[in-house]
Amino acid sequence: METTSTDRFSWGSVYRLETGETGHWQIGPFRMWARRHPREWFVSFVREPDSLRDTGSVQIPSRTEPEGNLTSRRFGFREPPAEIRLTPGLAERPVVTTPEEPFLLAPKEETTLYVSTPVWIGVEVGEPPVKLLDEASRRPSDTWFGESTRTGELCYATRTRATLERANLPARVHRALSVVHIRNRVGSLLGVEKLKLPAPNMSLFLDSDGHLWTEELTLDRIEEGRVAAVVLASGPPASAGDVDRVAGPRKKLEKGFLDRTFGGLMRELRG
Repeated sequence: METTSTDRFSWGSVYRLETGETGHWQIGPFRMWARRHPREWFVSFVREPDSLRDTGSVQIPSRTEPEGNLTSRRFGFREPPAEIRLTPGLAERPVVTTPEEPFLLAPKEETTLYVSTPVWIGVEVGEPPVKLLDEASRRPSDTWFGESTRTGELCYATRTRATLERANLPARVHRALSVVHIRNRVGSLLGVEKLKLPAPNMSLFLDSDGHLWTEELTLDRIEEGRVAAVVLASGPPASAGDVDRVAGPRKKLEKGFLDRTFGGLMRELRG
């Protein structure tokens, strides 16, 4: 693909760079330059501080020089392939997301929350594809999730609006939308303080507007302080509409894994 102006970026598109040519991509706060040399690919990227930016653009050849606090990598080849593509993925760790405002679910009620998490960007060249980079569009902070410093696991931490209406959560090219259904079958209030999403076990689906979705997650609370079941759906939520599966899970989901690993979530959802 050859352009002389800035075009809209779309996941899955294949771009072609001639030798000596540089491409420039912007995906939300993530900016990347890739240059094809006679025996190597040279890639530089930077994350801008504005995480709310929703730009998705590509310019080949680039009229923008690399700038900012860049991270650069060189990748050697006998004959560098001309094709390059950027692919979406989810985090390699679970993501603990905290609503910006406290949320309480009434007794014997259920609700559906819409949350979003940062997307990881894979950079691939050639066919079959060779992955050069796998970087977060916006790297979340680290957090420990567990009963103690010895029992638990390292996760990523993000904040979310955790909105009840899909229309109230802006879709952004660098974030994936997740539908979380919570059932409170107990006669006391349920305070939703944190949600732990099994990102490594989730797939990504691309809708007709170019936005990314994960499978739906369902949490059932039938006893005080305990989640009885955590269910990850086998496909995209109905609210996503017509979608294509563009990325599979990083890790295979073992039977009973979610109940064992995510059942402890109710410690963080105190009624």
